[in-house]
Amino acid sequence: MRRPPAAPVWFALLLAGLLSGAAATAQPGTPPERVVSLNLCTDQLALLLAQPGQLVSVTFLARRPESSYMAAQAQELHINRGRAEEVLALRPDLVLAGTKAATPTVRLLRQLGYRVESFTLAADFAAIRGQVRRMAGLLGVPARGEALVARFDRMLTAAPGVDVETPRARPVALLYQANGLTAGTGTIVDEVLRAAGLRNMAAELGFAGVATLPLEQMLWSAPDLLVFSPYAPGAPSLGEALLAHPALGSFRQGQRVLHVPSRLWLCPGPMLGEAVALLRAGAAEVRP
Repeated sequence: MRRPPAAPVWFALLLAGLLSGAAATAQPGTPPERVVSLNLCTDQLALLLAQPGQLVSVTFLARRPESSYMAAQAQELHINRGRAEEVLALRPDLVLAGTKAATPTVRLLRQLGYRVESFTLAADFAAIRGQVRRMAGLLGVPARGEALVARFDRMLTAAPGVDVETPRARPVALLYQANGLTAGTGTIVDEVLRAAGLRNMAAELGFAGVATLPLEQMLWSAPDLLVFSPYAPGAPSLGEALLAHPALGSFRQGQRVLHVPSRLWLCPGPMLGEAVALLRAGAAEVRP
């Protein structure tokens, strides 16, 4: 006799959750006690703000120093890969997620009655402040959120290393990534460069958003400062090989290359204050 088809995994999880009343939610006004994060960017915000023992699981990316600003703090936490069965086993009372990642898991958790809060990628400094305050509110630590926002603002408003009153006198900088990717207007990179007292060459060339800039055009435009932010320095990659092109040797010889760790702006957050500080120091060494 032919067997009936097995029930899909998601259906089995849904049925198990409904029968057991698995979802645990914090009482209104009570900080959550078991928080699980399914997104690298929410990992880092939560690690910056959570009370000891409050955050029980983060993504596996949170432990990688090339991608995570909070890698050291994540080493002792349980890690997950965004699967629903991992989250259910942890019985969280709050789940943090991104708007585009782990969507089947998020959909299932919400069907089971779990509280899931989703965060978008912050597009500017104002959005970063808002996300810090929102995360602090969710975790029940609003004072920590305000302190983190204040520290971020202090780094952004520190005296720049170049004359910001005369924009044309500022050095022209360009973020140049693997495969020739750069960032023009409407990006957090553009805001970071301007906060550091630099002009963004990609924006001045008319690029909006993330775009590809051919090596020949970049060399012809001749930025005063070339900013590299390789994801995994030294790892073999055709995309990263472009950054080792001999034509870029003149920039290196003239000390016109600045390396900013990718973990400082892979996720737009308060760690961008450190990226601004590095760029500000680099700008002080360059004259247009």
